[in-house]
Amino acid sequence: MKQIDTGWFKGLLSDRQISQRQLAFKMGMDPASMSLMLRGKRKMHLQDAELLAKTLRVRVDEILFHAGVRGLGPGESPSLREHKISDL
Repeated sequence: MKQIDTGWFKGLLSDRQISQRQLAFKMGMDPASMSLMLRGKRKMHLQDAELLAKTLRVRVDEILFHAGVRGLGPGESPSLREHKISDL
């Protein structure tokens, strides 16, 4: 799996004053699955990244970058929606 920037995600949650558990519920995800995903132990799908971006009010390319996806420039979104982030 790709290296997830867990510190960035934790900092973002802190800035937004939302717990990981609250984020999971807002996204309709099991809190344990959210924890695994943000630690890089569960694959993050592009759909997850898009929902994270919307929920946390950041650009999807920022989520992707901190999720370990490289090769995307600022403002660029991948068009291959069927791929998992770890495959990009």
